[in-house]
Amino acid sequence: MNQYYKHQIQEFYRSFLERSFDQKDIANFYVMSRDYARKNSVIREIGDFLAHPDKKDRGIVLRSITDVMPLFEAEVEDYRAGIERSFEERPRFKSLESDIIIEDIKLIFDQANIRSGSIDKNDGNFRDFLFCTIFLLSTFAIQYKDQRLNLEAIYSHSLTLQVSCESVKFDRNFVLLPILFLPNVWINCPSTIVHKHHLKRHIARRFKQGFLAAVPYELDKLHREKLISSSSFTKGEIWPLPDY
Repeated sequence: MNQYYKHQIQEFYRSFLERSFDQKDIANFYVMSRDYARKNSVIREIGDFLAHPDKKDRGIVLRSITDVMPLFEAEVEDYRAGIERSFEERPRFKSLESDIIIEDIKLIFDQANIRSGSIDKNDGNFRDFLFCTIFLLSTFAIQYKDQRLNLEAIYSHSLTLQVSCESVKFDRNFVLLPILFLPNVWINCPSTIVHKHHLKRHIARRFKQGFLAAVPYELDKLHREKLISSSSFTKGEIWPLPDY
């Protein structure tokens, strides 16, 4: 590993342990780790999104979309013919899994001579990592056939990075595909569609109180400091990740 990158990843690991990082640090981590990650790994996939910011036309997520869409098309055909499928028969989309991301992170740490020990998907620092990753990816897009599929962050009881894809055969028939998933975010969220917030153009920032929250780009411009105070915002302007 390049010595500068090794030094920077060691610095990132310190902030990872201290839970002092935010989205900017996560973006740097993916950029530095991309060429040292396993082929077809999640870290390489996310690094490729950063390398191709306008639209991505290859990789793990696109392959998963390409695999699931013919199954979705068949399901729509069955539905239009009056054939109902059971839950078990419905197509399954392969999302980016937390356990695999943890494995990829540890391999990068190993290459930087870091003995990181165990990382659990329920650890606060890993949840912070995933929160930042979701908002980092939420402004990117994937090219599937003639469709530009925009990734978006949905803030509700859980935080989900998802993409909506339209049927090629039947207009106005869409499937929502979850790419990344962080559970237990808005703990007291009522379970209604009204309380699913589509957060566009948001960045994950670390606040002086220690927690992360998503801040709209236009408000982020007003608070250039890395550590900002939640008292600078009114209710409904920021979307936090609380510990649980």
